Amino acid sequence: MLQKSVALSTYEAEYIAIKEAIREAIYLANLFNYLNDRLGLGYTPSKPTILVDNKAAIKLAENPEFHKRTKHIDIQYHYIRDQVKQKRVDVQYVPTKLQLADFLTKNVRREIFEDLKNLANLYEI
Repeated sequence: MLQKSVALSTYEAEYIAIKEAIREAIYLANLFNYLNDRLGLGYTPSKPTILVDNKAAIKLAENPEFHKRTKHIDIQYHYIRDQVKQKRVDVQYVPTKLQLADFLTKNVRREIFEDLKNLANLYEI
């Protein structure tokens, strides 16, 4: 999905990406909870946790006040704050070297690639 807003820094780009992740996580949680109720699976629902490797983006998501530096960010991206405030999702810091998605989207050194591939339970056949 293409962004409709221009990010002026890496934390803004992460913040914008968090919104998409939260939308998907809430949709999937709602779907799973619906199936759980209908099929009587006995699963105890839990909140989705979004893992982010940018502390500034997390602070922006958790802070209810608008900052002067973020006034240009489209209001739709502040949906993140509402979901965090309503406790529908958790946004949690994870160090970059443990961010599983990175090896799928970035150039990483061979040893980091192998470590992340193993953490993701992906093996060559």
